[in-house]
Amino acid sequence: MKVKATSVLYSVLFPFVWLTAKLFYRKYKVEGLHNFPERGTPCIVVSNHQNGLMDPLMCCLSAPRQLHFLTRADVFKPGLAFRFVSALNMLPVYRMHDRVSDMTAKNNEVFDICVKRLKIGAVVALFPEGNHGNSKTLRPLKKGLARLVYKAIEQDPSMENIHIVPMGVHYDSYEDFRARCIVRIGEAIPLKKWLAEHPNTPANQSALMGEVKKGLQEVILDLQPKTAYPALNAYTRFMESQGASLDQVLSFEANWTRAGKPSLIEEFEPLAADFQNQSIDIETFNWSKKLGFVNYIALFLMFPLAILGYFIHALPALVSSQIVKGKIKDPHFTSTFKMSFGIILIPLFTSVIALVIGIIASWKWTLLFLFASIVLGIIAVLFYDQFSALRRRNTEKKLRSLYPVLFKRWDDWQSKMRLIKG
Repeated sequence: MKVKATSVLYSVLFPFVWLTAKLFYRKYKVEGLHNFPERGTPCIVVSNHQNGLMDPLMCCLSAPRQLHFLTRADVFKPGLAFRFVSALNMLPVYRMHDRVSDMTAKNNEVFDICVKRLKIGAVVALFPEGNHGNSKTLRPLKKGLARLVYKAIEQDPSMENIHIVPMGVHYDSYEDFRARCIVRIGEAIPLKKWLAEHPNTPANQSALMGEVKKGLQEVILDLQPKTAYPALNAYTRFMESQGASLDQVLSFEANWTRAGKPSLIEEFEPLAADFQNQSIDIETFNWSKKLGFVNYIALFLMFPLAILGYFIHALPALVSSQIVKGKIKDPHFTSTFKMSFGIILIPLFTSVIALVIGIIASWKWTLLFLFASIVLGIIAVLFYDQFSALRRRNTEKKLRSLYPVLFKRWDDWQSKMRLIKG
C-alpha cells in the first residue's frame, strides 16, 4: 500500500462513471460543496451506508477531491483484484468475520498508511456504521474513526487541524433505474479545540462519535422510531415524488423525530396502512407531475428517435439487467451492478458496432454512428421518464375511480399537511 494523494486510474475512470450516474439517475445533485475544507486541510469524510457499492461511488463522484476509502477487506482478493482496488485509493479494513489471526496489527498498519496519506493532502473516507442496510436510519457508529483521529494526532501533532466532513447520500429508491440521488455535504467538524480538551480515552472516543452522529443527522434521514418506519418511509418517498426538496423532507423528519409526532402526521399511519391493505404503493401512484399538451407533443416527437435509441442500446441493457436479476440476490447491490455493467457493456457493444461500420464503410460513418448513439441514448432515457410519468398518472386515475373514499381521505389529509410543492 503506497503513500499517495491521488490516483491516475481514479482520474481516468471518473468522467465515465460520472456520465453513467447522470444517465442512471433521473436527478443527481450535490449540495453543500462550499462546506468542504480547502485544499491542505487534513480531513476525513464520513457517510451513511445504505446502498452497497453505490454509496462509495456517489461519494467519490460528489467530493471535490479524490477520496481514499476504507473498504471491507474481503474485496482485496490477491492478484489483479488487489492491484485494481488499491489503484483506486482503497484501503482494507479487517473485521472479526474476516478471520485473520493478526487483525489488530493489520488494521494498525492500514491506519498508519491513512495518517501518512492525510499528511500529504489525501482525503480519507469511511462509513462509521461499519455495515450497510437499505433503510433510511442511522445505525450505531463504530469507534474506528475516533481511533484513527487520535492515532493521527499521536503520530503527528501537526494534524490537530483535522476536520471531519459529514456526507449524506440519499436515494428515493435503492434499486430503480432513473430514481433520484442527492448527496449533501454538511458543515465540516473542526477538531482542534476538541482534541485539546479531550485526551484519548474510551469515553472521549465515544463522545467524539456522538459529535459525528449529530453531524450526520443534519444531512441524512434518520426515520425513528422503527415501529413507525413503514409509514414514515412511504410518506417521505411520496414527498420526493412530488418534487419536495431535501430540506423539506429533512424538516418533516425533524418534526416527527425531534419535536414529537404532530397530530396530523399521526393520522398518516392508519391511512398508509389502509393503502397497504389494498396493495397500493403511495409513492408510486403519485409519482408523476401533471402532464400538459406540451408533454404529449414531446412524447410524440421523441418516439421515433427513442425507438432508434432503444434499438442501439437494448441488447447491452438487457444483458446487464438479466445478469443482475440472475446473479445479484442482495438488493443492497442491485443498482451498483446495474450501473457498473452499463458502464462496461454499453460502450463495449457500441464500440464493436462502430468498428464494424468502419470496416464496411468509412471512419466518417463511424463517427456519425458514435455521435448518434449518444444523442439517441439520451433521448431514449428522456422518453422513458415522460412515458413512465404518463403510465403512473393513468394508474392513479384508475385507482381513484376504484377507491374514491380512500382517496378522499388522502386528499383531505394532504390539504392539511401543506408540505408538498403544488
